[in-house]
Amino acid sequence: MKLAVFSQVCPFFVRVFEADTWHYPLHRHTHYELIYILHGEGTHQLNDQHYPYQGGDVFLCTPHDTHHFTIAQPTRFCLIKLNLGFLLQANETFALLQPLLEAGEPASPFVFEAATQAYLRSQIEFCIREFHERPFLYAQTIQASVLSMLVLLARERLRQQHRPATMTHAAQDIVPALIHYLHTHLREPARLTAPAVAAHFALNPRYIGQYFRRHTGQSLKGFIQQSRIRALQLQLEFSDKTVSVLAEEYGYTDESHLTKAFRAVTHQTPTQYRAQVQQARTGIPVEH
Repeated sequence: MKLAVFSQVCPFFVRVFEADTWHYPLHRHTHYELIYILHGEGTHQLNDQHYPYQGGDVFLCTPHDTHHFTIAQPTRFCLIKLNLGFLLQANETFALLQPLLEAGEPASPFVFEAATQAYLRSQIEFCIREFHERPFLYAQTIQASVLSMLVLLARERLRQQHRPATMTHAAQDIVPALIHYLHTHLREPARLTAPAVAAHFALNPRYIGQYFRRHTGQSLKGFIQQSRIRALQLQLEFSDKTVSVLAEEYGYTDESHLTKAFRAVTHQTPTQYRAQVQQARTGIPVEH
């Protein structure tokens, strides 16, 4: 059975609805989807895991997640759909959040203390009201609210991944800047070498890899490789650029070099990946 893929055309969309049966098949999106349970109970199938849900729970589906709901009690959902362009308008913040939200680990539910839960609900209700009334600059206020919620989700994801809980103030200051630096220069391989990164942050080049792993749980080389391939996947999905053009833009020596790096991570060539995405979209209606 072919997996359904739903596309989001406009930059963002807020939808609230109540249902006692989930009418959509198992599917994935070409956008990000922040899902808030206003009330109700059931089970959320997220990738290959099943998670009970109730009022106040929040989930985030990235473009690579598949999901489906089984509703046990009538449920009121709030879906905030966000395409990549909308999120990248806040480049620095989202560049920091993206690797935490797409860490490639099981996307377990977010668990928050009461005060944070109350804040999240207030922001969801604010976004619903702003989208319904659409006052002056409502897109900017929704973007600010969504980013504040994503920051909380990224922080909780960091905790779930058992990253070091005790980080020095210096590390707290430099790690976000380090991640942002790497994302900013994904198209400039010369600025992503250990000596170049170390020089930029005045760190010992022999220590930078150990430092990065200690504070992120990932190797510097692995993080850069995964981030570049993720960026290329998004380009293959959402742009018409050829593989040779992408190879030049991202600093690969040629198309063959990019294909080899891409296959090492995804076990597919870029052409195969793009064809798979396009085939999955064939005949699937666009959501508005």
